[in-house]
Amino acid sequence: MMTEDDIARDVRKGTMTIDQVVTAFQGNDVVVYPAMNLVEGEETWEQVEELGSGSTMFAALQTAGATPEQMTEIGTQIVRLRERGNTMDKVFGWGPGEAP
Repeated sequence: MMTEDDIARDVRKGTMTIDQVVTAFQGNDVVVYPAMNLVEGEETWEQVEELGSGSTMFAALQTAGATPEQMTEIGTQIVRLRERGNTMDKVFGWGPGEAP
């Protein structure tokens, strides 16, 4: 299994192409960050900071030249993987605030 962070690292290093990322996310072997469930206008700075530091994958993909369609596809697959239970907290048994 690969995490979002593993994929971001590989994209930055150039060892994984954007097409490979899309294909990886279409499978079931990627572990993603859980949803943050922020309410617009009611979010705290702590929640926003945590959301921003949670994953650098989209920044890495954008820097590597991913198209809007590829970004949308990956986002759709992240939602699917969350619904499937492929989230870091469930897979690794982390409690709130315990992610590395």
